[in-house]
This record gives sequence, C-alpha cells and structure tokens, in this order.
Amino acid sequence: MDTILLKAEQPVSETSVPNIFIDRYMPSANGEYVKVYLYLLRLLSQPEAGCSLSQLADLFEYSMRELSRAFRYWERMGLLEMQYNENNELCGVTLLKLSDSTSGPDPFSKTPAETETSESTISVKSVSTPPKAPSSAETSHREYSKDELKNFSNREDVGELIFIAEQYLKKPLTHTELNTFLYWYDTLHFSTELIVYLVEYCVSRDHRSVRYMDKVALSWAEAGIRDVDAAKQISNLYSQANYAVIKALGIKGRNLVELETAMIERWTKEYHFSLDIITEACNRTITATHQPSFEYADKILTNWHNANVKELADIERLDSNFKKAKRSVERPVHTNISKPAINRFNNFSQRTYDYDQLEQQMLNRNRN
Repeated sequence: MDTILLKAEQPVSETSVPNIFIDRYMPSANGEYVKVYLYLLRLLSQPEAGCSLSQLADLFEYSMRELSRAFRYWERMGLLEMQYNENNELCGVTLLKLSDSTSGPDPFSKTPAETETSESTISVKSVSTPPKAPSSAETSHREYSKDELKNFSNREDVGELIFIAEQYLKKPLTHTELNTFLYWYDTLHFSTELIVYLVEYCVSRDHRSVRYMDKVALSWAEAGIRDVDAAKQISNLYSQANYAVIKALGIKGRNLVELETAMIERWTKEYHFSLDIITEACNRTITATHQPSFEYADKILTNWHNANVKELADIERLDSNFKKAKRSVERPVHTNISKPAINRFNNFSQRTYDYDQLEQQMLNRNRN
C-alpha cells in the first residue's frame, strides 16, 4: 500500500519540534532518520493528512527500504506507532506525544562516567583469540534495559540487521525478540553477518520462531562457530543428513517436524555419525518395522553411540559378535549319558514302579 494516513495525538497548526526530541533523540539518531521525522511533523500541519510513501521516498531520494527502516527506528524509540492492514501492509502512522517522562537517552542528565559505562556495556569486544563458548550460567539470557536496547539499535550495522530480520519475519521485532538478538550480538559475540545468516537459515526451513533460532544460536556457540563459513559447513552437513534420512526412510509428501529434525541434529552433532552410518540405521529400521520410525532408528544409533561406533566396520564387528553369542546360546548342552537305542523292544512308553510298595504288598499277602 503506497498511501498512508498520518494522525497526531494533539492538534498541530504549525511545524513545531519538541525540545525533548532535540535534547534526547536527535543527537544519537541517524541524520537521514531525523529528516524523515521532521518532515512527518511538517505534514501534520493538516490533521489526518494523507501521505504517499513513494512521493516521500522521491523527495529524499530514498529507496522504499530505507524509508521503512527510518519508520521502524522511530517506532523502536517510542516516537511513532505504525498501523497495518489485514495484508500486513503499512497503512497508517501515528506520531506519539512526547513528554518529559518519556524514556530515552538524555545527554544533559548523565555524567561523563555514566555515559562511558553505558557505551561500554554493549561495545563489541576486540580480542586476539576467539571468545569462549557461553557457560551454562550464560545461557540464561540477561534482560537489557531500554537504554541499552536503544543504544544497541542506534548502531548502523545493528540497525541494518534488525531491518533485515524484520523483513524475513514479516513483522516488527518485539521487545523480547530484540533482547534475544542483543544477546547473540553482545554475549555470544556473533557478528551481524552471522546473525543474518542464522535468521536466513532458519526461515528457509520454515522456522520463523525466534525461540527456535535461539536454540540454533546456542548450539552454534557450543560448537565454536563464529563466522558464516563455519556455519555454512555445519548447516550443509545437517541439510545433507535430512535429505539422506528422508530418502532412506521413504518419506514423501511432507516436511520433517521439529522433533525429527532434533533427532537428526543429535545424530550428526552430538554422536558425530557420518551419513553412511545414519543411512544404515534407517535401512535397518525399514527392514524391521516396514515404516519410517524415527524412534526405532534413534534406538539403533544410540546403541551404536554407546558401543563407540565410528565407522561401518565397527557395525560389522558388532553384528559378528552378536551372531557368535546367539549361536552359543542355541547350541545344545552335551552330557556323558547316552540315550538308549530305539528298537522294537523299547519303542513304547516305559512303565514306572514303586518297588518298596510292591514288596510291602507281597509281605501282607503271605501273612494272610
């Protein structure tokens, strides 16, 4: 939708710029974003004025992408609110009323020491060795303050990252989602390029949940992945494993569900099995169950992992040992007592007698 409706929470008869905007928001904002906000104020000289996005973009010689980025920036800063129609298209913008209580970075209320501490909190650390993987304590995400989130968003590269992520997700990031992105950037030390690839990787597999992306990010961090090339290597192996499993189990007409992909991820990343071992387990699953059972294949691969299987030769060794053990159990036990030969004299059911009882009967008969 090209035309949007502009509204203000208070009547505007002239272009007036609030001092709080100049004091708190303008110093840290991108100059291009400031021009967009000022022009929106100008357009509001007529209440509920209409505005063509394409005309606004032509005025400043922006692309529609750059214009949308400016809108989203001021929305994150709490200066405007965007409305969308049922097709998730931008249809309206409301400039919110600013007051002294509005939160935001105020350069006149901070001492130099406080400003320096705030900036160092979200700075990208430059180290000569790769940062260590997060400990179990670090995997519990910290909650960043509003000022930290705003300062984080003010970075040029991070602003680009947020814009791209919102395009992939087809919606603005919530406060919680933005907090998660900051955790990847500030605590896991992921570059913006790696985070963009992370989002692209998950969305291409129909996973648009930031919670799911967070699980992938943590697994990458534990594996020591710090650049896009390393992420592509492990994701390519994972994709090949998915295809190999789908083919071996004969799955057709549907995508793998999250539980199934989690099993494949365990087989490749935790068990470190090659594709030929995973395929062998799937083949045995079909032979035994005649259906694509991930649970059955998982039991096979877990047993092989516990038996320290590293290659197909190890599986052959386990099979050989199992067959030998089975034959030893089925082999009859030999004794020194030989069975009598079967002939016409003993080829019938033998009678059994109680000789003590017979002797007593004979004695009783003689007494009578």
